[in-house]
Amino acid sequence: MISLIRVDSRLIHGQVIEAWLPHLKIQRILVADDSAVTDPLTRAAMALAVPPEVEVVLQGIADVDFRRFENDGVRTMVLLRDVPSAMRAYEYGLVGPLNLGNVHDGPCATPSAETCT
Repeated sequence: MISLIRVDSRLIHGQVIEAWLPHLKIQRILVADDSAVTDPLTRAAMALAVPPEVEVVLQGIADVDFRRFENDGVRTMVLLRDVPSAMRAYEYGLVGPLNLGNVHDGPCATPSAETCT
């Protein structure tokens, strides 16, 4: 089950590990990010930062079966890098409220169809 969907350009970082994971009793982190999935150093750093009892899944946005993660009963936190990534994830079937964390300023910093195409 997806417990939290969060946009945060830092993806996995201290606040996620120290606050969100224990507060929501997260069992799995799904990082849906097209850049991180192709970077071995980023993948390794994310896996090492998370306690061993928490599963880390890193996939490109188009490759994620969001319905499977929603329906499998494992408490999951979805992390997305930016607002355009979140908009794409919703197009691919992600459903639920969006928590905005660290969002860099720019033309796509808000989910507005007029400014973000």
